[in-house]
Amino acid sequence: MRCALSACVALVACTPAPRIALPPTPTTPGIGTITLSLSNVHVVYGDHPLLVDTGSPGDLFDLEKGLRELGVRVGQLKCAVVTHGHADHAANARALQQRGVTIIAGSGDLWRTMQGLHGKLKATSFFAELLKEWYLTIYGVRGLFG
Repeated sequence: MRCALSACVALVACTPAPRIALPPTPTTPGIGTITLSLSNVHVVYGDHPLLVDTGSPGDLFDLEKGLRELGVRVGQLKCAVVTHGHADHAANARALQQRGVTIIAGSGDLWRTMQGLHGKLKATSFFAELLKEWYLTIYGVRGLFG
């Protein structure tokens, strides 16, 4: 059991480098993926790249680093589309907005996204409960889990 748990934790800890998930073609834009602590952020390339989601609390530095590795500066972003207002997808929306990125969110999540309020994350499985303390230790984010 201990070996299996160690293997699972090691697997989760090995996040891939930012990558082009879908190369551009003459008729479709390319898509890049940045794997962050709890979620992925996608970059849709075009004249003005856009983001799909913004990552978790504590992910802003890694998000910016991943964007640079994909050849995108924050100042180039046209907008960020937030799929939903949970902290693991929308936590950096306010910081990006303050840097001039337009945030697009559904009306049910708009107030949270504008104010940077996303509630606490809740571990919903046994595995997630095991990883919670590890996550807090690695990323140093306190008060994230309820």
